Amino acid sequence: MLHRYAFIGLVVALLLAGGTTKPVRAVQKNGGVRGFVLTTVQEMWLANSYPGVRGETSPVRFETKVWYAAPDHWRIERYYVTPPAEPALAGVFKPNPNVTARNGPIAWTYDASSHTYASRSPLSSPVAPSAAPLRFEAAVLGEPFPSTARGLSALLKGLAACDTAKIVPISMPKVVGRAMALGRPAYVIDFGARPCDWASASAHEIMGRRLIWVDQQTFFVLKSERYSVYRTAQLADRATVTGLQYNVAIPASRFVFTPPPGARLAPAAPASVAPAGVKPLAAIRRLVSFPIVLPAWLPGGLRLQKTTVDGEQHVTIDYNAAGGARLSILEGPLGCCLDADPRKYGGPALPDGRPVNLLDVGARFGGLILWWDQGRAYIALSSSSLNKAQLMRVALSMSKTGRRSG
Repeated sequence: MLHRYAFIGLVVALLLAGGTTKPVRAVQKNGGVRGFVLTTVQEMWLANSYPGVRGETSPVRFETKVWYAAPDHWRIERYYVTPPAEPALAGVFKPNPNVTARNGPIAWTYDASSHTYASRSPLSSPVAPSAAPLRFEAAVLGEPFPSTARGLSALLKGLAACDTAKIVPISMPKVVGRAMALGRPAYVIDFGARPCDWASASAHEIMGRRLIWVDQQTFFVLKSERYSVYRTAQLADRATVTGLQYNVAIPASRFVFTPPPGARLAPAAPASVAPAGVKPLAAIRRLVSFPIVLPAWLPGGLRLQKTTVDGEQHVTIDYNAAGGARLSILEGPLGCCLDADPRKYGGPALPDGRPVNLLDVGARFGGLILWWDQGRAYIALSSSSLNKAQLMRVALSMSKTGRRSG
């Protein structure tokens, strides 16, 4: 994921570090929850979610701690407790916590795997920091939630409200039981066979049966379970809230971000190349910071149709054939796009030994995607017309000139 960083961020960090030390107490409105302190333990069975990951029969475990005082003070720390056994996976799990913190107008992130930190706009946070506490808590646990819930029927209706409901049928979540969770009475809710985004083949592996336990009084998520798509009786992941306090005073120092010793300010993202749009390949080469490569071999009469570039130096090269076959090549700065996707592990290798990553998202969403890192660039081939062998042959033929060697 790409972010923009500036020297001014370091100055703001120093100003925040010198702020007040008085406790921050979220304002309670109409008897509702305006702040909370939460601890949750999540378990992930990687082999049940990603068929390409073998030997990971024991769950990966991590602990998340959250301090939240509405509307603009929060801190999230994620600790990896039990890393994967597979060496290729273990490298991305660090004992130090990943940290996201907001103390007013600026949010900070620390990535333990790269030992870097950066400032970012709070609006770009994946946990909706300006939203109500209920939605914030649910987002931290990875559950879609309406921003407010005034009653059980409204909650259930909100869980089924999503953009795809206008395109494909969505199951209405149902209360299938009542239980105790964290010592609190909870509703057990089943999302049904067709939850929001069930038709998105790009996330097919997380679309198994899903249950959540919600506090009957506050509707906070107290537990969640997702079952495997491939092994339907086995869990893919489970999150269990182990500690939760509502409307407590939190020391202001908790929201101050201090970089860990030795951490580096993350490098700035590549400069924008406005205006975005269709450009000749020769012009695009002058605008991006990495070498563009082209295929020397193309099947089925594919011919270059257009090349485009956007403001983040993502280059798209589209090929079409008279019979309807298509191939799209995306090239961007190292680390973009699918480069951080956990599904990349366990992929095939080209005949020359280079490892590549393969993902089938279904014809409706682009077909097969083959991607890899090369030098300073990320390269992805996608097509709903070509098969795996053809995509791998195209990948093997890629060069700066796009001409056959020898």
